[in-house]
Parts: sequence; C-alpha cells; structure tokens
Amino acid sequence: MNKETNNSINYDELDICIPTVSVVVERIVNDKKEILIQTRHKPLIDPKYTGSIEIPSGLIRKYESALDSAMREVKEETGLGIQIDNLVIHKKTAVSDGRDILIDYVPFCITQQIKGARSYINIGFVFKLPKDTNELPTENINETKNPRWINIQELGVLLTEKTETIFPINIPMLTKYYEKYK
Repeated sequence: MNKETNNSINYDELDICIPTVSVVVERIVNDKKEILIQTRHKPLIDPKYTGSIEIPSGLIRKYESALDSAMREVKEETGLGIQIDNLVIHKKTAVSDGRDILIDYVPFCITQQIKGARSYINIGFVFKLPKDTNELPTENINETKNPRWINIQELGVLLTEKTETIFPINIPMLTKYYEKYK
C-alpha cells in the first residue's frame, strides 16, 4: 500500500525493474533435503500468477537489505524462523561524506525478468531451518496457501513436467538448486 494515498500500487504501470527476494527454505528429514513450496495467493495484485507454485518471495523495502527482506518474507509468509549459513556480509561506509552505508554479499542466485509479465530483479537465498525444529509452516491468507515440503525428486518432477505451474521468477533459482543437490 502507498502510505500517502492509501491506494495500492499498480506494479504494471511502474517504469522500473521491481526489486524482490526469494528464498529456498530447506530442511533435512531422514538425511534427505526437502524444500518448502507454497501456492501463491495474491488475487488483487497478481491475478495472473495466483495459484502458481512458489517459494517465499516478496518486495525489498526502501533501505532494507535483501537479506533482511528475505528473512522477513519467510516469517511473514510461512511463520518460520530461519538460520543463515555461510553468508559473509561486509559493511562499508562510503568515503564521500560518511553517511552512505553499503553492504555486499553473495546470494545463491540472481534472476531478472526482461520480457513478459512484470519486470522483476530477484535476489535468491537458500536458508536452512535449524536442526531439530518442530516448527510447521503456516499460511498467510493474504499471500499464500498450502505450504508444504517436497523432496528433491518431487522438485525435479515439477521442473521437468509441470514448469507452467511455477511462478516464473522462481524457475531459474529452483533449477539451479535442483542441479546442485539432485
């Protein structure tokens, strides 16, 4: 929502590339990796892709780091707390007047939609649930439905036989993840 006018933003009319994050949330069950998927449910702001399979994803807020955005989106959409492994963040203060703060890190994947639906640039991360967690994902009725865990073989089937059911900006990242862990 636009705070000044209390109206929804029409993303299709923006003349910018929209910055987003996505997260592969993984867990280990019986020594096998599983990832969290959910059904996209944003009928008012994205009717075209409502009903698609997706991973937790969302917009990056002004001055919010992509990493913080990713953790927030996982919590908002699934209720799950996550743990960050092997991600080094370097904070730097700009030389100019000392007021600009920049960070750099290496995400798992960056994807950009350059034609078609909305112009997204997506920064993707892989987060692990803490070991021995009993947390179960929950729906966020304003954004998602039916959160569920799938194994790597099921991900392979989705990517080879049901690609059209996946939210497009997530396909390259899920493919990269599948290729790395199959």
